[in-house]
Amino acid sequence: MKLANIILSVITLALSVYIYYVSRQFPEVLDSVPGPGIWPGILSLCLFGVSLFLLVTTIITWKKPLLKAVEKTELSKDRGQTEERIFSGKGTIRVYILMGIALIYLVLMMLVGFLISSAIFMIVTMLFMGEKRIWLAALVGVGASLGLYLIFFNVFRILLPAGALFR
Repeated sequence: MKLANIILSVITLALSVYIYYVSRQFPEVLDSVPGPGIWPGILSLCLFGVSLFLLVTTIITWKKPLLKAVEKTELSKDRGQTEERIFSGKGTIRVYILMGIALIYLVLMMLVGFLISSAIFMIVTMLFMGEKRIWLAALVGVGASLGLYLIFFNVFRILLPAGALFR
């Protein structure tokens, strides 16, 4: 777990720097109101702070046990013993499946746009997480996607992606 915290914090640090860089390319002010890059910039700074905190606390509090765990793993390899996998178990497998669903969502968004892909993503995710009532998952997925789309279009005046198939 300690090694996973370090790996995850380094990855999210890099991701937050990238998001901040991209958000600075948007206009800072539009018609005397904050531009579209403000909120992603703020979120990326928060992500950076939380990731840095995780990295520092992991290194400070668990430095010695982490080194012992790595040494133990290397010793077990030399003796021909089977090594325990850090990323195994039912919960971890579910996380990997959700990551796969999220990647499919990103590809779908490029193809069919925000509205359809988000509705499908929410429905599939709710069903995967254990919701038994398909009608409720469909209602929440379609309603939330449509609500978000209308908020971005009417309030923020931002068009969300339409997708390559509908251009």
